[in-house]
Amino acid sequence: MSSGQAIIDRVRDTIQDEDSTAYRIGDTKMLRHLNDGLKEMCLLRPDLFPTIGDITCTNGAVLHTAPAGAIILVDIFRVKNGRVVREAKREDLDAFNPDWPNDDADAAQHWMRNDKDPIQFFTYPKAPTGQVLLGQWAAPAADLTALTGSLPTRVSPAYDTALHHYVVFRCEAKDDEHVLSGRAKLYYDAFVALMGAGAATKRDAETPEGGRRAPTSTP
Repeated sequence: MSSGQAIIDRVRDTIQDEDSTAYRIGDTKMLRHLNDGLKEMCLLRPDLFPTIGDITCTNGAVLHTAPAGAIILVDIFRVKNGRVVREAKREDLDAFNPDWPNDDADAAQHWMRNDKDPIQFFTYPKAPTGQVLLGQWAAPAADLTALTGSLPTRVSPAYDTALHHYVVFRCEAKDDEHVLSGRAKLYYDAFVALMGAGAATKRDAETPEGGRRAPTSTP
């Protein structure tokens, strides 16, 4: 994994701010920009910031919330120390059993996403007292406290260039207000494009629902 310092050194070379005796943008501000970049990366690529753990249900309710700090719920695996919980679509359950929220409480059989809120979800039936689920969610990594710190393990060095582009964008945005060069937007667009390219590569590598990928050619 890379260090924050390695990325900032590249940024300083790009923006020609390499005189350590008189930096135009100090290390404290560079560190803040880098941490902001990691947070934005988490929003664009939550799969790079996974957390697996316990999710405590709300007693007697069908609507629940992912743990504090989560930005998106990824999956629910099972009742803790219990059975698997399968994902379902709420509109299907609504059509099949419009009164399902009033069914007796019992161990979760299905979970459903709340399309209006990425950290909320429904369970069927309503949760009994003390139900805990094992699930996965995405949450931003803790801020680096120094440039010498290492980036999160799941952020591959392949994303160093994207973080470089983000920090350059933040540095140059201050000047763009005066010179209107558009350089800041150029680097931000490059950051977003790289994050999107990474997401597309991930999707292409995944096995599609229903089976393995067919070979593209015969041996």
